[in-house]
Amino acid sequence: MSTNLCADMLLLGLADESQITSVSQQAQDPRRSSFSAAALRYPANRASAEEVIMQQPDVVLASRRWQAQHQSDLFARFGIRVVNVPYPNDWPGIFSSLLQVGELIGRRDRAEEILRQTRARLQRIPSPQSALSVLYLRGNGGTAAGGTYIDALLQGLNVSNKAEDYGLTGWSHVSLESILLSPPDAFLVSQTRHDVAPGGSAVTRHPLLRQLLEDRPVLTLSSLDSGCSNWGQVDTVEQLAVRLESRSQAVPARGRP
Repeated sequence: MSTNLCADMLLLGLADESQITSVSQQAQDPRRSSFSAAALRYPANRASAEEVIMQQPDVVLASRRWQAQHQSDLFARFGIRVVNVPYPNDWPGIFSSLLQVGELIGRRDRAEEILRQTRARLQRIPSPQSALSVLYLRGNGGTAAGGTYIDALLQGLNVSNKAEDYGLTGWSHVSLESILLSPPDAFLVSQTRHDVAPGGSAVTRHPLLRQLLEDRPVLTLSSLDSGCSNWGQVDTVEQLAVRLESRSQAVPARGRP
């Protein structure tokens, strides 16, 4: 049984159909999940403790926050094991958590198969002809440096994370002055349902920054479940690699650094 979107992805990707008791309601919502069609084959839950006890799974895949809200000893009395799904921020961590969950549910072979396929796909991602820096930018000036799943995406793209050139770490904010004084070669923006698109805030309404966004490749992070830090990120990396290549070629000479 899984109780949130990222846990759903792990369960649906690793488990045999006969093992799955229930997935979260989020997984069946096509506005939130790219695998909603597959999730519709199973009963949905609202992540309540009552549902867990009623359905009696052997294992519940949950977030640390969900686990903190409920008493583990209560579930233990019913023979239910609650497992905190890791949220890694780099590819070694992603692979480690994949093997960990696969081992836990008796699907180690399946986990190892996914790991091999994912590594092979990442190795096929072409490197840009010249070294490129990319800045993840939200409409409110938010960005992501090392220690985030965004940084893992950029590693997969074989580009450098411009946020680190600004001396930033983790989830942070970048100043307009930093961008203008040392602009990235390309931008990565988000259009997931909870994000503010560039152009919607004071930071990205500045005319000089708008000019940069027009002159440089702008990649859109639109995958519904891109925020789930697992092997599924390779799909996003492949999509972004194609867009980066095509948009880099389309940029006029005056827009290149």
